[in-house]
Amino acid sequence: MKYRVWIWLFIGAIPLAIYPFVLMASAMSLAGHPTDQPQPFLLRFTSQGFLWSSILYAPVFLWCGKKTRWLLGVGDDKKALLAAVLPLFYLTIVAAFFCGWMICSQ
Repeated sequence: MKYRVWIWLFIGAIPLAIYPFVLMASAMSLAGHPTDQPQPFLLRFTSQGFLWSSILYAPVFLWCGKKTRWLLGVGDDKKALLAAVLPLFYLTIVAAFFCGWMICSQ
């Protein structure tokens, strides 16, 4: 059971390879000057949601990784597996924000 936990954590760590570039791009987008024309609420919600959630992926992954290691040390393998899979669910939310942003911007 423990090897499954480490496999899921490794899969969740793969997106961290491009995280520095995503962090820089998201920070620049958030720091940019907003447009003068009012934007629809759904467009602003999805774009801001994507930018903030993509910035927060590394802290979420690190927290889940620490929680997973602690749960493995305690011996609670089922909760450790859940904590190892949580970053992938978070990435699903990030992807949903991105898809919503692309759909709303058309």
